[in-house]
Amino acid sequence: MNKRWKIFLLIIIVIALNLGADQFTKQLARDNLKTHEYVEVVGQLFVLTLAENDGAFLSLGSGFPEFIKLALLYVLPIIAVIGMIIFIFLNKKLTIGQVIALATVIGGGIGNLLDRLFRGGWVTDFMNFGFGSVRAGLRTGILNVADLSLTFGVIALLIITSMHEKKLEHEKKQNSINGEEKKMNSSTDETV
Repeated sequence: MNKRWKIFLLIIIVIALNLGADQFTKQLARDNLKTHEYVEVVGQLFVLTLAENDGAFLSLGSGFPEFIKLALLYVLPIIAVIGMIIFIFLNKKLTIGQVIALATVIGGGIGNLLDRLFRGGWVTDFMNFGFGSVRAGLRTGILNVADLSLTFGVIALLIITSMHEKKLEHEKKQNSINGEEKKMNSSTDETV
């Protein structure tokens, strides 16, 4: 199996794992939680509560007119997912870490997009993290596994890319230093 096919298989596995975890946990939440019921999993640090969201992350845009929602919540994510897939296959210099991070983002994007397409424009959210009470503490909004995939995928991509660029910069400096040393050695050889 050549390298491109291995990368393709890796992308499919990462997307499938993210998408499967997202859809499975959303179904569990719909089957086992009542809307706005609060179930403490780890005290107030991690709470389950069912909410249906017709906006983006943290319900952003839920009050927008339908044509803007169509553009921002359907068309833009479809273009982004397709663009990231094309980017992965055209960019042969991506590290495995960058490919995994991008595939994680793609999986999260597809997860929420599937909800919108097959659940009347609504996305199931059910996780809430934070400190203090559910009503008055420092907390995240209510989110889902797809949101976590998107968030952690982007953060991982930024960290991995930064580390990779630093590594390349270090290698370039080392090559430059080694090249200067070779020049100096060859010039001293000539003068002897």
